[in-house]
Amino acid sequence: MSGSQETLDIGTKCLGCGLIDFLPIKCSYCHNPFCNKCIKTHQCDKAKKELQKEKGSVQCPICQKYIQLDKEDNLDVVINKHIENNCRLEPKKERFICDLCGKTELVEIICAGCHKNYCVEHRNQSTHHCVALTHKTQPCNEPSPLNNNFILEKSSSIFKSQKSYPTQPVNKQTSNAQKKAFILKNALGNKTVPFNCRLYFEVILPNEQRKALWINKNWTCGKVIDVICTEFGLPNTNLLNAPKYGLVDENGEQLNTTMTMNKLTNFSRITLFLMKSEE
Repeated sequence: MSGSQETLDIGTKCLGCGLIDFLPIKCSYCHNPFCNKCIKTHQCDKAKKELQKEKGSVQCPICQKYIQLDKEDNLDVVINKHIENNCRLEPKKERFICDLCGKTELVEIICAGCHKNYCVEHRNQSTHHCVALTHKTQPCNEPSPLNNNFILEKSSSIFKSQKSYPTQPVNKQTSNAQKKAFILKNALGNKTVPFNCRLYFEVILPNEQRKALWINKNWTCGKVIDVICTEFGLPNTNLLNAPKYGLVDENGEQLNTTMTMNKLTNFSRITLFLMKSEE
């Protein structure tokens, strides 16, 4: 009996039929064990993807889908057509963070008293010690120090505030996904630029309009300024005393006109501004 038990322990169970096989064959793609019969009928998903690549397909770097290619197809033309027609980013579910415990929820729950976002557990004013409850318990004839502090903080924030995008705090991952989707949907550019040399940007014009553009990563900042002006119909003069345009990156740093654009992050934001004329 013990000998037969040892014999059963020697083989490997076939993933297809479930029988013990003493000489199992492993799939070269998924590396799962099969018997001699099941390996021939095994429908391997990983094998299909690899065979697609070998037949001639390319993976879109944006949506990660494989695009089928024929021998006579031009790679840049096929990818450009895919991006303009079928390329879609999978929408990410927005999550809302509780201002008290940091827990995330799929639903936004705003307190009517303090106007902050909370999770289900802390949605009641008593559970998050809402300032609105404190205001109700104070006598009406006495000034509330909380109200005074709130007014001072609100006033100082108004004077210190500068225009920025977005104007309301949002989840960073959601904001990046929305910006990327906006760029892909609205991007303009020179179609002769090879796909593997393209960088995509959200462009803020001097009139605060949002635009999207792709450029060649090997272009200089000065050339990109000329391209932006040409693409979006802005006056651009090379006269000595005329005002010149400049570019600022997402961190607020002005870019040198001789710098190549490959130093910037793909799908980031650049701002075009009008510099003072030289005297």
